[in-house]
Amino acid sequence: GARFRDMIYIDDVVEAFIKSLETNYDFRIYNVSTRIKTTVEDVINSINEMFRNDLKIEYEGETPGDIFGIYGDNNLIKNELGWSPKIKFKDGFTNMYNWINRSKIDGI
Repeated sequence: GARFRDMIYIDDVVEAFIKSLETNYDFRIYNVSTRIKTTVEDVINSINEMFRNDLKIEYEGETPGDIFGIYGDNNLIKNELGWSPKIKFKDGFTNMYNWINRSKIDGI
């Protein structure tokens, strides 16, 4: 549950990509990230809240070769392109949940 990743919403990624296309730099590598650690426990809690369910969680071993956690430093893209993420994890998760439900209703 303590393993973590840097979770970023797709709209923020698209915005960063568009900003990078508008730059005059020939070649640059940016960390498109939130600088926030989101744990497995955070994701599970969000799922529980969304579905109003008490999931029985069982943690089993690790994925061989997987790192414990990683998150990015977005200072370069922030300073050079004025980009920073706007969608917080829980808001993005809610957007995704709502999109899935609309898709079911629309028959997609």
